[in-house]
Amino acid sequence: MSTASVNNMFTLYYQPKIDMQTKKTHAAEALIRLTRNGELISPNHFIPQAEKDGSIIEIDKWVLRRIPDDARKIFTKTFEEEIRISFNISASYFDKDGFYEDVISTLNHTKDFHSLFEIEITESALIGNKQNAIDTINRLREDGLRFALDDFGTGYASLKLFKELPLDTIKIDKLFVDGMVGDKKTNAIVDSIMYLAKKLDMKTVAEGVEQVEQVEQLANMNCDEIQGYFYSKPLRLDDFILFVNSVNNPPKKNRFIYWSNEYSSGLFAFDSHHIILINLMNTLYDVLQDENLRKESKTWKYIEIVGNFVSVHFESEEKYMVKYNYPKTKEHIMEHRKFVDDFQNLKSSLIARDERNFFILFDMLKEWFIQHELKADKELVHYVKNKF
Repeated sequence: MSTASVNNMFTLYYQPKIDMQTKKTHAAEALIRLTRNGELISPNHFIPQAEKDGSIIEIDKWVLRRIPDDARKIFTKTFEEEIRISFNISASYFDKDGFYEDVISTLNHTKDFHSLFEIEITESALIGNKQNAIDTINRLREDGLRFALDDFGTGYASLKLFKELPLDTIKIDKLFVDGMVGDKKTNAIVDSIMYLAKKLDMKTVAEGVEQVEQVEQLANMNCDEIQGYFYSKPLRLDDFILFVNSVNNPPKKNRFIYWSNEYSSGLFAFDSHHIILINLMNTLYDVLQDENLRKESKTWKYIEIVGNFVSVHFESEEKYMVKYNYPKTKEHIMEHRKFVDDFQNLKSSLIARDERNFFILFDMLKEWFIQHELKADKELVHYVKNKF
């Protein structure tokens, strides 16, 4: 596979990692996607073959070359906020002679923020020559880079290896995250991994999180960060930057609504969703206050991001209601549809440049949110907690 063909075939998406304490995005994983006939292809469909035929090294080198430029754009366009960017390196490339030199030469012009780069390796990268792997990690960490052990628990790492590895982050594999709900043994294993990582001063990241119950259990275990569709799918670079700016830096003026503990549903998963949604809506509201910004195409990007997150949130709530046979499921879903309809009307008003109407609609959305939080969501959580 030539360098030119790699450049034309691949692109990077960025999946936010949500900090469990701040409910903000301080990190993301760069995820490669193959574009074929205008369609995005998941890595699961091409990485295994690339590992077999050896082209995985060219793909890794492409990611390594692309990361610095994307990272610089992220760092400069997210209000200078420090966003940690992680990326995967295959066992084949990690174990190859010259890997250290490749990394240092490629990232040389970004050495001022090396600490914001985190290389993710799997346990298979450590099997061949453990001491060589440890030496490579140590050298790169001395240059300021961070290391994460990806897919932890699915390979062959022993507690001895766990102790010896100079790592910064442990990523809990989706296989374990999926098994947490309703399985006491898996739950105990994940809890033990979290505890051990904390004792060794390592950050913990749970990947592939999709369910309310998973978020609740991870929050109770004091997991540091969550990555998964529950909060966000992988985003294009520009969309990721807009997401970070909206979630992390909501406007201090022209706010749509302020979060209050009075709105708390009693579930971390829902509350964190609501806080993120408020920040997204606040940013959109602030943008719409500016007549010039309303005419820019970027406004529609903000609207798209808000709309996507609303869909994720409502889908999570509705699955939760169905799972626990909530008696008011139909009424609750009807309230969701009311918000979606008003949001759609807001978009129609913007197209028609009916300024008076879209601010009236924003007020309606605000009133909906307040009433929904104070009543509907509290009733839902109260029912489940008391019934189950």
